[in-house]
Amino acid sequence: MSTILNVQNLTKQIDDFNLGPISFDLDPNTITVIVGNNGAGKSTLLKSILNFVKPNDGEIRLLNQGHEDLTVDIQQEIAYQPQQLIGCDPFTGEQLQQLFSKTYYNWDEEGFQHIIHILDIPLHKPFSKLSKGMQQKLNFALNIGKNAKLMILDEPTAGMDIPSKQQVIDILNDWVEQEDRTLLLTTHQVDEVKKLADYIMIMKDGNLLAHEEKDSLTSQFKQYWLQETATKENITGEVSRKGNQLISDHPIETEAHLQREQIHWVTSEHLDLEEVISLMLTR
Repeated sequence: MSTILNVQNLTKQIDDFNLGPISFDLDPNTITVIVGNNGAGKSTLLKSILNFVKPNDGEIRLLNQGHEDLTVDIQQEIAYQPQQLIGCDPFTGEQLQQLFSKTYYNWDEEGFQHIIHILDIPLHKPFSKLSKGMQQKLNFALNIGKNAKLMILDEPTAGMDIPSKQQVIDILNDWVEQEDRTLLLTTHQVDEVKKLADYIMIMKDGNLLAHEEKDSLTSQFKQYWLQETATKENITGEVSRKGNQLISDHPIETEAHLQREQIHWVTSEHLDLEEVISLMLTR
């Protein structure tokens, strides 16, 4: 299958907040994780993709259809988990299961019950009587049951305990391996990024700073411990310097500069993923 999701020059203004322009593609059988600080526009981006809020400009294609003209068949292939499921408080898990199973043509009852069993979700209780973490688990199980090709999750493990978070990570890694399935999610948990992401999107203040393969992103940043304090002039690739510690986002060019200026370093190493994300969001 061709590209699952194509976004071109998407913009959205809400009061004094401006999103975009943002462009990216999602391919089948990949997991893309969006990270960013609070208020970066992650949820707004997801809602714009799904046409829950109307973009000011740009083009979005979901499964090769313009998102304003999605057929019912295409809508059935998209599952969305918001941070909070609205309007479900009086209903039990059993009632929600009955409603969703009748709404989604490809409903996977076996898959739904598998998640219910693994995450130990009580279906007899009203949604409002469940803890936030248990509500998230039920919401997640309902989205797995939809048996969609594209699943979009907004902080899916928020409020869950540590064992449940790991179980969800394992479930999602297995889920995306099935034919033509694609996952797009947001999270503030670095551990989830490390264990799930094929690609990482980093957002700040409504802008997309990076959309890179996870390993490619970390390989771009390297830190050096210099033998002596270097000149105050900027070194090629330099993004940060504290004393004799230098961080570069172009290591090859940086090393060429250091060698040319006969500036020696004691050791060097690539930044880990958390350090890269923090650096990009704070510089």
